[in-house]
Amino acid sequence: MNLFRRSAIFATFIGTCLCLALLAAALGTKYWVTAKAKRILNPSESEGHLNFGLFQGEKALNVGYGWRHYQFSVLDIIKAEPEFISYSLWTCVVTLLLLSTLIATVSAIVALINTTTTPISSLAGVPGLYVYNFLCALLQSITIGLWCYQFSHSLQRNVMALEDRRNFWSSQDRASLGHSFWFIVVSVCLHIINIFILYYGTTDRTKKSMPAVDEKPNGAIMLY
Repeated sequence: MNLFRRSAIFATFIGTCLCLALLAAALGTKYWVTAKAKRILNPSESEGHLNFGLFQGEKALNVGYGWRHYQFSVLDIIKAEPEFISYSLWTCVVTLLLLSTLIATVSAIVALINTTTTPISSLAGVPGLYVYNFLCALLQSITIGLWCYQFSHSLQRNVMALEDRRNFWSSQDRASLGHSFWFIVVSVCLHIINIFILYYGTTDRTKKSMPAVDEKPNGAIMLY
């Protein structure tokens, strides 16, 4: 295996490790959605903001007497208020991300192995790296689509819990996708870049040399 080919495969290993870091950050951080809030009864005197991830969230509310900070479990709210986020959709998003993390881990291991040796099995070699990166990009793209659907159909209108809505808090049209969500978008881009690196770094472009034409030496001409 030549140095250029080995370097290209190692570059995909680095890219996949970055993807794993982004996936871990997306799963563990609390910024899939961020929003500002106002109290309908006194919007000029009240102020609030909140953010949440797939598992945990936090909010701070001020009705004019100082800030009060709260922590909350996203799963508890989903179970208590099915209209907040669909439980089945939440389950799909988490499952797809965990599956993508598993496949990305396999891809990183295979890439590292291929920098030093050439495995016999296709799935343990370069063809397998194509498959793993494509599957990761596909699964994460589906995750992005599911979350965007959920955001546009419910979260964009109001992300306040029922208890807060009863106290006239609203985040109507004040929510946005947070950086935890965009980590997944960057990860998809990195997997696609890995595929291009594999193509340009491992495709054999060696051209077959044209057979040389034998030239008769000048002294070999025979006269009859």
